[in-house]
Amino acid sequence: MRKLESAFKVWLFPIAIAIGICVALMLGSRWADFLINSTPGGPWFRNFIFPPDPDLARETILASLQTLAGVFGISITVVAIIVQLAATRYTSRVVDLFLKDVRNIGIFFVYVIPLVLGMWLANVLDDTDYSRLAVGTFMILTTLAIVLIIPYFQFVFVFLQPHNIIAKIERSIESQLSGLAGKPRHTVRARREVTNSLRQLSDIALASISQSDIVLCLESLSSIREVALYYLRVKATLPPEWHRIESGHIVGLSEEMWQEIVRSRTWLEMEVFKQYEVAYTSTLRKVRDVNSFVARGMREIAEQAAVTMDDASLGFMIKGFNTLIMYALSERDIRSCVNVLYQYRLLAEALLYRPDILERIAQHLKYYGHSSQRRRIYFILDAVAYDMRILVEMSYQHFPENGERLLKLFLELGQSAESSEDFTFLRGVRKSQAMLAGFFIRAGRIALARRILDDMMRETQDFLRSVRRELFTVQSREFWEIEDRGVSFYFVEPEHRPSVELFFSWVMKESPIPLEIPQSA
Repeated sequence: MRKLESAFKVWLFPIAIAIGICVALMLGSRWADFLINSTPGGPWFRNFIFPPDPDLARETILASLQTLAGVFGISITVVAIIVQLAATRYTSRVVDLFLKDVRNIGIFFVYVIPLVLGMWLANVLDDTDYSRLAVGTFMILTTLAIVLIIPYFQFVFVFLQPHNIIAKIERSIESQLSGLAGKPRHTVRARREVTNSLRQLSDIALASISQSDIVLCLESLSSIREVALYYLRVKATLPPEWHRIESGHIVGLSEEMWQEIVRSRTWLEMEVFKQYEVAYTSTLRKVRDVNSFVARGMREIAEQAAVTMDDASLGFMIKGFNTLIMYALSERDIRSCVNVLYQYRLLAEALLYRPDILERIAQHLKYYGHSSQRRRIYFILDAVAYDMRILVEMSYQHFPENGERLLKLFLELGQSAESSEDFTFLRGVRKSQAMLAGFFIRAGRIALARRILDDMMRETQDFLRSVRRELFTVQSREFWEIEDRGVSFYFVEPEHRPSVELFFSWVMKESPIPLEIPQSA
């Protein structure tokens, strides 16, 4: 039944429309022909459009048919080549979108109708049966078809611009999702269409990477993000059948993983991550703008999941962040890893009101900090220490009751040294801890500052002296290289330096530790 319905839409329906219009024109011209013949005189262009001589009209129709058929054939050939080239470069979906566009279907009718009408007229015209209105109608339609070739080619080139293709694919996905409410019988087809469309957006991104068209790649990834954000907004309205995907729907998943995403209703989140993952891994150590854009998209999707209180999707995106960090560590792509950590921290800042999620992210940050230390990628450990310090400070400022566990995890970040070399490269961690201690001193939280003090007392005096010297050498907030963060991890604001200096005086045993610290210290 479905195949029959599809065949009707593709073949019978357009044919019926074309023939119906031609028949209507033939019959209508007969009925209206008396208006021309019965009216003496008439406008000057009457004989130009409605020739009075049937022999002349027949010759004109035959010549016009040859011209029109030639123009139509050349146009179709050129357009087919252009569309195929675009499909080869971007995605095969271009052909589907082009053929389904109502304006392209309309152009086909513009050519087919006068061709059919002209053949009929040429077959029946003679001195005894001649309709000037029918011939005039044919002339008008033929003129219109030839003239329309100019704007039509312009339309084709505009249609095939990559950003328009991406926008059409995105709108088709949103249309499929919005049309599912209350229509569970269309679920399987919609699920297939949405999956294919997401993969086609990924194909455009990958093709753009191979052709060094980074702008188009970022536009494709942005469209994937917008689809995910829209999906999370309407996810609660989708029928239960939407989430029951078949095993093998997403290639490469184990049975256990398939069962988990069905249970948690996160199969589309997995599909989105898969497309992001391919773009991310393809550009590691090559195009870091793509890596940063993927991380930013993941953060925005996770924040939307938090807004819609979809903890399963939020947890999945947190796993996605962890995966991106591990990929960067494995490839030793330091800058991409630092940029992903930055987006991860921004996500944590947006979730300060969720102590369970915040602690989970902090644990992951600590783990990857230690992992980078074992791999001897020490700048990553510095970035993790900086991000965790920011999170601890913000937590104590806005949700003090949630800061205890974060502080404990932050202190554990500097307790994984296994060799003298590890202790040497803990300088960044100790600098961040000293800056956090200064924050606690300014806030009058002496007990918290002393916890950091007790942890740092294990270091040698020479080591602590060099850390203090390096920390106060930094005189500018801006980092001296161009990078995404743009800030120095270890710049101490002038108004904050006295409290950090005071902390170092305690650590270096240059001054006694008071029992209470005024907030103005």
